[in-house]
Amino acid sequence: MKVALGCQARFHFFDLARQMHRQGHLQQLYTGYPRFKVKDLPHDKISTFPWFESTYMALGRLGVNCAAKYMQQMSYSISTTFDSWMERHLSQCDVFQWLSGAGLRSHKAARERYGALTICDRASSHIIYQQELMRAEFDHCGMKYYDTDARIVERELAEYESSDLIVVPSTFAKRSFVEKNVPDCKVRVVPFGVNLDLFRPSVKRDEVFRVLFVGQIGLRKGVQHLLKALGNLHLPQFEQRPAAAGQEEPAQTYANLGDWVRWRTFLRWEEGRLELRQWSWPEAAERPFRPE
Repeated sequence: MKVALGCQARFHFFDLARQMHRQGHLQQLYTGYPRFKVKDLPHDKISTFPWFESTYMALGRLGVNCAAKYMQQMSYSISTTFDSWMERHLSQCDVFQWLSGAGLRSHKAARERYGALTICDRASSHIIYQQELMRAEFDHCGMKYYDTDARIVERELAEYESSDLIVVPSTFAKRSFVEKNVPDCKVRVVPFGVNLDLFRPSVKRDEVFRVLFVGQIGLRKGVQHLLKALGNLHLPQFEQRPAAAGQEEPAQTYANLGDWVRWRTFLRWEEGRLELRQWSWPEAAERPFRPE
């Protein structure tokens, strides 16, 4: 069985491609990243179209912040251009799996040309369900929510409809699809994997009870509920450590949480090792949280 994978960014697709290659099933990885960013895969298994995604990522690294509507316009343009490129360059495969939003044309080409099974990889909840949830959460916090570009939503809904299968990472995500009238049998739960050589239990050397949250600090991840709930417990010798990749909302959202919350720099995977990188707040990497 030969599997082709398409994703304009990284997400979990690089790891998925490496595992497919180890099992002898990888036909091709199509990515919007430069080839040198993909480790441990033969070059002939990697097809790249880096011109748009690399520019988008570079703007973020340079701290260029655009209004939400312009960011969505860029995202839509990148996805549709990448999809058209994949459609033209797609090689023979038995299975074609792509990240939702970027495979509307290419997955149909895989089916029509090669009779491939097509799998839409939606690494989250149903896009309409997600938008409704986010709109309610932002409203609850007294913040303005910008709806997802209608063209992006339309593309994803068309992919859900026309794909053979949809894979999601959790039972919650699957439930969101079923509630939006997608047949239960079409949605499969495939949890994200973890590198057990890198992440493994270690010996505990103190009596402090810690909860670690690793992810983007923002309303979308629900970290505000985690922090408030833990703060209400008033546990002795307790500490919460969010390792953050950035923030989507103002710091005031997380005000008055107490000195038990300590912010860490985010972890970045580089050249086979984990590195601590400073993130958007200029203060020291590990400090009690203080609202600005």
